[in-house]
Amino acid sequence: EECASTVAGGKDKAVVSLESFHSHFISFLIRSRCISLLYHYLDTYGLAFDELSIQELLSKHSKEDWLEVMLRYRIAALDPLVPSTVFSASLSCGRFLHGPSVSTVMEMLRGGHTYMALATLMFAPVPLEEAMSDSSEGRSWHVDPQSLKQALAPYTTLQAAVFPSAPTSLTPAESQDITIYQLLQGNVPFNISRLFRWQSTNTLAPQDDSVEDTREIPHFSSVSLMEKYAKTERLSYAYYLMRGQPSFAFANYVASKLSSCSNVARKVNKVVSKTYTMVLQDFTNAKLVASSAAFLEMLNRDTTLLRVDVQAANRMLMHREDRYTATSVSKEMERTYKKKRIAHHFVQLFQDPDSVALASALLSQLEAATNYMATAAGTESFGLSNEELWQLVQMFCQCHGLPPSPSFLLLCARSGQWLPLLCHAQIYEIPPQKVLLIVEKHFVDSSVKDHLRLAISSMDSMNKDYLTSPSGSP
Repeated sequence: EECASTVAGGKDKAVVSLESFHSHFISFLIRSRCISLLYHYLDTYGLAFDELSIQELLSKHSKEDWLEVMLRYRIAALDPLVPSTVFSASLSCGRFLHGPSVSTVMEMLRGGHTYMALATLMFAPVPLEEAMSDSSEGRSWHVDPQSLKQALAPYTTLQAAVFPSAPTSLTPAESQDITIYQLLQGNVPFNISRLFRWQSTNTLAPQDDSVEDTREIPHFSSVSLMEKYAKTERLSYAYYLMRGQPSFAFANYVASKLSSCSNVARKVNKVVSKTYTMVLQDFTNAKLVASSAAFLEMLNRDTTLLRVDVQAANRMLMHREDRYTATSVSKEMERTYKKKRIAHHFVQLFQDPDSVALASALLSQLEAATNYMATAAGTESFGLSNEELWQLVQMFCQCHGLPPSPSFLLLCARSGQWLPLLCHAQIYEIPPQKVLLIVEKHFVDSSVKDHLRLAISSMDSMNKDYLTSPSGSP
């Protein structure tokens, strides 16, 4: 109620800005010493995160000595790895404990707070040597070397660390008088000399070569530890079955059975041929196709040809079905007949992979089916959205040793679509001469044709220069 009356200024219908409300509400929280609520309020609305807003807030409430500590520690908690924020928080803590006169590290030393001064100095944004030099004069972290040396006189170890008697090239970790491993020795229930041997700073670890793995962290794949402690056993298919991995179990079982046979490669090739024929004869059976593909991959055989041919056969069958209208009985009979015809052609191609004529005939049917599928969806068959449909056509060409299909390029050229044409040609590495020939014959727009001719010719010339250059670079 007090805050509301302050903001309203005694008027029932006064309207204030958000900044004014924040200012009045924060002042109310500070006066009421609602520290926890103030902390969360500032975080929620992202206030007092920069130095300018912090100084503005402190100037308004200079009598509240706890405010700066809260603000500084709040900033330090956001990123405790930034030394400058921790240094400012430490200075604010010193002012809160010993009065506003302690505003620098040097004033901490003069006040006899040696430990606090040295601890604060560790978080200074500059090295200790620079903090004691004249270049830091006027900075809050600057200290007089003589004053610091006199203050550290009762603490000989600290004085020797800060002011070494002789210059040394050792790192701080190497020049320290005691290590963390020496502190742990005798104070923990395990032997430090047998652990952490891979750490170079562990002086308690044995240095002789008779101790294995002295400079390598122990792990489950360590050869020496496996040879000494590991229990080795041959995993059988029963192990994988118990783990719920039937595919691994089957692969292990088949491998163990075939290892004792002669002419394993010939038997595997025979199984692959039978599986491929069986799948193509019933290529609409998704369960058979999936299980057969997994089986062939267990035999370490590539299933790309099988998956491409099955997809192509299904697409061709779907194309023929959509063009046929009849009664349900005759339609099913026609579907069975067409399916057998397609399967027969693919099996024949598998048995005679060098038959270019048969492969080309199937490619023509696949191109027609792909074009029909693209246009049946109500979109143009040459658009970028349907470019993925033509991926199967190009993969069919690659699997059966045919040159890349130009059908998609022809559709794009006849429709004046130069972007899908270039993208498709680039993705499937269609020769520039072939692309240029299509552009010359089928593009109508002379301006676009000239631009494409120049671009494709330049690309072809760059490729030739790259291939003929002695260094292999253009």
